[in-house]
Amino acid sequence: MRKRISLFVLCALAASGTCRAYDFSATTSSGHTLYFNIISAVAQSVEVTYPNTSGGDYWGGYTRPTGNLVVDDTVVSEGITYHVDRIGDYAFAYTNLTSVTLADRIAHIGMAAFYGCTMTSITLPNTLTTIGSSAFTYCRGLTTLTLPPQQHQ
Repeated sequence: MRKRISLFVLCALAASGTCRAYDFSATTSSGHTLYFNIISAVAQSVEVTYPNTSGGDYWGGYTRPTGNLVVDDTVVSEGITYHVDRIGDYAFAYTNLTSVTLADRIAHIGMAAFYGCTMTSITLPNTLTTIGSSAFTYCRGLTTLTLPPQQHQ
């Protein structure tokens, strides 16, 4: 009985259009609408994600970011300021970005995060600790990868 109710609720959400792959959207300082999942409400931490839940087209029916993208350190939703700490799996897959500058807080770039992206340059923050598998696969135009200055201790 419990499985039937859960399946019914899931189907009802999907049919109503409220079932989505993200918790909220916000506009960046570069004018792009991005989608976010809350990682920790306590730490007020989020990751950038993709908007579509159906099939393999992560941006199907949504406007893909293009041009020069800046992923800001913080984003505001419903009066709460969240820290952008991660780029999620497939977050920018198949987008037509030219360049990307990531927030100084970002520690993780997810699996296939920029898969098939058209960008030519990306600037990585010095907080970056993990890059997922295939993060930049088929980014054939990527010619400039700017690493942060090395920290000396």
